[in-house]
Amino acid sequence: MNTGTAGDGQAAPRVWGPFAALALTGLVWLVFNLLTFGIALVFLYFDWGSAGSGRLATNGLFLAVCTLINAVIGIGLISLLIRWRGGLSIRAYLGIGKMQGRHLLLWLMILALFMLTSEGIGYLLERPVVPDFMIEAYSTAATPVLLWLALIIAAPVFEETLFRGFLQGSLQESGTHAGLMLLLPAAVWAAIHLQYDYYDMSWVFLFGLLLGLAHWHTGSLFVPIIMHMLVNLLATIVTALML
Repeated sequence: MNTGTAGDGQAAPRVWGPFAALALTGLVWLVFNLLTFGIALVFLYFDWGSAGSGRLATNGLFLAVCTLINAVIGIGLISLLIRWRGGLSIRAYLGIGKMQGRHLLLWLMILALFMLTSEGIGYLLERPVVPDFMIEAYSTAATPVLLWLALIIAAPVFEETLFRGFLQGSLQESGTHAGLMLLLPAAVWAAIHLQYDYYDMSWVFLFGLLLGLAHWHTGSLFVPIIMHMLVNLLATIVTALML
């Protein structure tokens, strides 16, 4: 992202400051959860997905519908917050720059090494190849194509737009130390993955750092989005094969 100056020589307001960006990220996630709660009430009322209240959190149909709806509304809300701030276009604010093929190839190679390391350590520790959460979600998806769209497209696009594009972009442009700029979005992103245990959440955190580095290095949000999509795609394929 490029900064500029106002006509009077003062720095023009370009991005939300660190504390405001973190608070607004929380606001977007609060809206996400409120919408999820509303959708849950509808599912419970009509008994959709053949899931009682105790199993709704891992019901694949419910998760797919929530993710698809919340992704559209969430990205729209992020866009409104950027326009409200003013100074930068949505593309410039989020760092949606032109993606270079050599950069993408480099980060896909780094991603492959990361995944091999993760799976290798998991194998040595006798961890399950796929978390139980994914198995139950896929087996209760009712309409698997919706779950595929939610996991492989909607979730990566929304989460990368919010955490790497909006939050990390705001921290970067407001002069936050590089370490904190990368650590904070990764930590917040890992913390929302409550469906996983601490071991899996630690890998989510490390993956978030990798995605943040990719966005910072390439200047294009498309690179971490594609990386995120590929990881979710592989996890979904493995889950489907196991079932």
